[in-house]
Amino acid sequence: MEAELLKPLVPQRPLSALAQRVSEYIPQRAAVPRREGGAERALTGFRDVTATISGSLLMEYRDMFGWGGAGGGADIDERKRQLLQHLNSNGKYHTFKEQLKHAVVGVVRERYGNRTGFSDSAHCHAFLSSLYTFLSDQLHVGLHQATSLDNPPETTPTPVDFDLLKHFATEAEDFQDYQLAERHYQERVAGGGHVGQYWYDYGVFCLLIGQLDKAEQCLKEAIALDQKMIPALLLFGMLSAIGERFDEGSEVMELATTSDPSNIIAWCMRGLFYEMQTERVLEEMCYEEAVRVWRGRKERTYLTIGGGREGGGREEDTIRARDSHREGTREEEEERDGEGGEGEREATTGSGPSTTPGEQQDLSPAEASGTDEPTASSKVEVHPEAPPTTEAPPTTSGDEREREDPRSAVFLQTASFLLDVHALKFAEMCLGHVVTSSSSPPPSLYHLLAARLHLHRGHYSQARDCLTSALQTDIQSLLAF
Repeated sequence: MEAELLKPLVPQRPLSALAQRVSEYIPQRAAVPRREGGAERALTGFRDVTATISGSLLMEYRDMFGWGGAGGGADIDERKRQLLQHLNSNGKYHTFKEQLKHAVVGVVRERYGNRTGFSDSAHCHAFLSSLYTFLSDQLHVGLHQATSLDNPPETTPTPVDFDLLKHFATEAEDFQDYQLAERHYQERVAGGGHVGQYWYDYGVFCLLIGQLDKAEQCLKEAIALDQKMIPALLLFGMLSAIGERFDEGSEVMELATTSDPSNIIAWCMRGLFYEMQTERVLEEMCYEEAVRVWRGRKERTYLTIGGGREGGGREEDTIRARDSHREGTREEEEERDGEGGEGEREATTGSGPSTTPGEQQDLSPAEASGTDEPTASSKVEVHPEAPPTTEAPPTTSGDEREREDPRSAVFLQTASFLLDVHALKFAEMCLGHVVTSSSSPPPSLYHLLAARLHLHRGHYSQARDCLTSALQTDIQSLLAF
């Protein structure tokens, strides 16, 4: 006899309440304040415009009169009159005047604060006199800066490619040059501190070098910028468990699973969190929920492979329907080959990469159902627009996947993610659950993940033993991995 509740006895807290609760621990970053200093920018713009106009005037003068020096006073006045006439005739005088007018208006508005007209003519004349004196001084300052050899013009800084910095940091990690890698991560944070992904990557690197306090601060910044970043929430919750701040970590873990209830790794890591807190009931609840989500995904995969069935059914019936369909397809191919001969068989096999139901059983659940999900063996990385994901299908072969234990599969996925983010302690806990949760021998993926764990810790002989066990278990899975 089995009883099932339609609604939970304790109502689940809504996502908005959880987000508000987490904001009490990790306040969201306030908006960037408006920058002051408009008057200084207006003066800089006026000096730049005057320097540009003076350079253009100098080129016009040299085009008319050459590079030689002027004669006496009368000659200078005549050349000045001819230059003004030339500028008026070709329209450049009006162009220079308009450029200078916008710069002067900016100075008046930003420095003097005048945005309306003057009602008193005396006040207007006094203001114009003061403005003329000030602009004349700034004109000489701008010309001095443009013509001085001691102060070369400032060059525009080259824009920083943050993706390239991440690539350089990863290469430095591979060569174990952690100082260079940290400098690259710090450059990313300094140039793009408003992006939560950059803080998350820096926090993962701090976990690699063992700086837990700095990693926690980086993850705090990432969550403050984006509360929907599930990997950052999970890692911060685990660090809270290490620091024995269980109340704070529980809120963060609950927010992660509520934001994405179909995330297998989030439920499993929440169970690990309760395991450290010795909350056996909540721990087992999270593990069962992770297994339920895993089974739901695998059942959808079987339905896609079998084809033609809508709605749920037992797993054995689905596999039986798939096998009968595979046998019928094989008989049709033999009859077609007997009638058409070798030429038709070659044309059929060369027409395109067709996939039969028998071949689809070797695909991962994401490939068989037509969805694109990243693998757990790749590092967690996403553009600033989109947060990273923690989900990944198990990287096992088709025959092994059908006989694997659901609980072991959940822990293997979680262990792979934890190894990617250098959370070795919790990855070891997951691998321990794989051994204790099933009476059958561990799959080849377990030995591969155990080898990665030993490589992270520098235990190369033990890693070699694990790889040897993986080769003896299933060499195809090792090649796929």
